[in-house]
Amino acid sequence: MYFVPDDSLLAPDAARLGINGPQDLFGGVVPWRFAMTKAITHELVDDLAKRPKEWSTDFGRTVSAAVLPGYTVFSRHDALRAAERLLSLG
Repeated sequence: MYFVPDDSLLAPDAARLGINGPQDLFGGVVPWRFAMTKAITHELVDDLAKRPKEWSTDFGRTVSAAVLPGYTVFSRHDALRAAERLLSLG
C-alpha cells in the first residue's frame, strides 16, 4: 500500500500504518506535533522563552533570512513580547 496523506504524519502514526520509508509514502513523517507546522521556521523571542524540550533553537536562526519576520511562541507572556518587538518594526 502507498500513502499520500494531506498532512505530515507523526512517527508513531506512520509506524502504526506500516510506513517504513519513502517507498511507502509521498509526504513527510515527523517526530513531534509542532514539527508538522511552520512554527519551526521562526525563532523564539529569546533564550528564556518557553518551548517544547525537543525544540531546536538553531534551526530558526539558520533559516531566519529566508522567512518573513516573526517568532514562534508557546506562552502568552512570550506572545506579548514577540508582538512588542514586531510592532516596533512598523
